[in-house]
Amino acid sequence: MESECYHFERESIPGCYVAHYDASWISDIDDITEDMFGGIDIDKLPEISIDPSSLLLSVINSNKSFAKSFNITIGGSALPVMTEDDTVLVPGETKDNQGNTSTCITLILLIKPLQIMDVCYLNNAPKIFNEVHISEDAYIFSDIKLLNHPISKEQVGHINLDFPLDRSSGPYLCSQSFGGQFTHIFPGNYHAIDLECEIGTNILAVSNGKVVDVKDTERNEGIHTANLFHWNSLLLETEDGYFVEYVHIQTNSALVQVGDIVTRGEIICKSGAVGFAPKPHLHIQLARSSDDDAVTIPIHLNCKEVRMDHIYNEADDQCHSFIELKSGSWYI
Repeated sequence: MESECYHFERESIPGCYVAHYDASWISDIDDITEDMFGGIDIDKLPEISIDPSSLLLSVINSNKSFAKSFNITIGGSALPVMTEDDTVLVPGETKDNQGNTSTCITLILLIKPLQIMDVCYLNNAPKIFNEVHISEDAYIFSDIKLLNHPISKEQVGHINLDFPLDRSSGPYLCSQSFGGQFTHIFPGNYHAIDLECEIGTNILAVSNGKVVDVKDTERNEGIHTANLFHWNSLLLETEDGYFVEYVHIQTNSALVQVGDIVTRGEIICKSGAVGFAPKPHLHIQLARSSDDDAVTIPIHLNCKEVRMDHIYNEADDQCHSFIELKSGSWYI
């Protein structure tokens, strides 16, 4: 039985495959028992295993208390990747900082404590593990995290912000909302919003404030897991003391510098697809501090929900209402 995956649009993540504890496309899932591995200490089991004969890829969570998340990119001659019923997992694209492009797939898996998930079958055994460069040889790149930080899903209240994109280029699809089970599963991004937009769309200051950080020199794009560690972003401290982060901005697009004072509605940079981004989009989130581990706060944006075929008009620039965005809906 496939587990429900909430608050993101599957059409917005080409080449990525999500399984939160179970899914119809994986091969199997089972509880780990003491006698399953011939007396091997459970704590010494590898987190990723590939059967040498069948090339079945499995992931293992030997932790007794917490779930684990696995982001696993498979590429090169390890493709095509097949499911148990011989269905090919269609790949997506990635581009490194040197502009080299290739195809790959990325698995986004959540595993309960003391479980093993048999996921899919590779075409060739990997020769390269966790090297960032793109290769024609079979490779795997992974990022594994323990989900040991509880998320407060019942936070009281929210912060109102202006709409972050130029309305005249809209409407915009919300491709992932609060708690999106594609990537918004950690305290540091749980209350983030993703808005699909063409590269080069004007990004606006959502509040009066001061620019405190700008990173816009990276060029890598697409679904490679390594892109989780390299992205472009702009950080704005609002006049109320909150911190708004705009992620995936276009390379060399920042129109402001650290220390600049900006006004609500001012163009500050352009949208892009830099970092882990299956499609070009703006990822926006709010926190009470600029710390890397700061917990995100729910935000409502000044906008209105419209049909996807809505045509912009001047009335769209008038004040609307502050609303919580939902994945699958269009906004302007």
